[in-house]
Amino acid sequence: MPVFKRNIKESTQKSTFLSRYTDTNRFTKILRVLLLVALLLTITFGTAKILTPECTEQRKLSEIPLNTRRTPSLNDIIHESQKYLGTLPDKESTLPLGIKEFKTSAAVSKNTSHPPVISPAAGETFLVVIDPGHQQKADMNPEPIAPWSTLKKPRVSGGAAGVRTGIKESILMLQISKILKEELERKGMRAVLTREREEVNISNKERAMVANSLKADLFLRLHANSSSNPGVTGALALYQQPHPSLIEASKKSKTAAQIILDIYCQRTGMKNLGINEGKDMTGLNWSKVPAVILELGFLSNPEDEVFMVSESGKNAIVKAISEGIIAYKNSLD
Repeated sequence: MPVFKRNIKESTQKSTFLSRYTDTNRFTKILRVLLLVALLLTITFGTAKILTPECTEQRKLSEIPLNTRRTPSLNDIIHESQKYLGTLPDKESTLPLGIKEFKTSAAVSKNTSHPPVISPAAGETFLVVIDPGHQQKADMNPEPIAPWSTLKKPRVSGGAAGVRTGIKESILMLQISKILKEELERKGMRAVLTREREEVNISNKERAMVANSLKADLFLRLHANSSSNPGVTGALALYQQPHPSLIEASKKSKTAAQIILDIYCQRTGMKNLGINEGKDMTGLNWSKVPAVILELGFLSNPEDEVFMVSESGKNAIVKAISEGIIAYKNSLD
């Protein structure tokens, strides 16, 4: 082949190769650009997709009223009740529960003059507020026994003590109340204690305000009785008087007292001393919800005391009371 033609052919081949190489290189660059764009779009929309539910949830949360965002803690309830009654403590040493959460809540709401607005979340189950009677130290400062009365009684008395073991009523009732709370929760109900330890100062009036603030279905106050006669034995219950402001609550209170006491005595073997109207009971009079005082037995009676203090006795007491509460609940349906 002539040199000229061969050069032309080689030149043509090189030109074709370069053209193809250039086209391939250009295609590669375009492909890289497209991949980069796709990656950026993926990151952008992926992030938006991840953030959107969170942002939506935050928006929805901001639209929910503050008092319905969560079920209030016991510290919230005590704080709001004491604030409304004008007994809000200023020092941590006098806090009813001695918990930092209470102190923070008090600091934030100190200047609020509105009455407490505390409600359980909508659709909640049957709620029982359990009040373990008394506390470590009595508070003999007076408080009105009722909203309509000028008569006054000590804010909270010291309670009884076991004739044989010497156990304080306040300690025994707290022990039983904690077990009862767990038992009620196991049976599908909600339960709140007005106090969770001995070192508190919560008056009878303030305890009732806890139940009112939560709009409890039942306010159950647990106590042990005492008598100068060690032979006296048995259990009894007190219900709210039918004052014009408590007509509906009083009816339910009487029903609850009768049902719970009857089942309690049947299951534990305690002598049934019947139900009575608790006219001068501060915790009953200030309660706007059905309230009952259940006297579990006499700490002044050796047999009653041994039964209430023993582990088997406590378990029997708790099962009997929970059964009684369920029976009362079913009577309302």
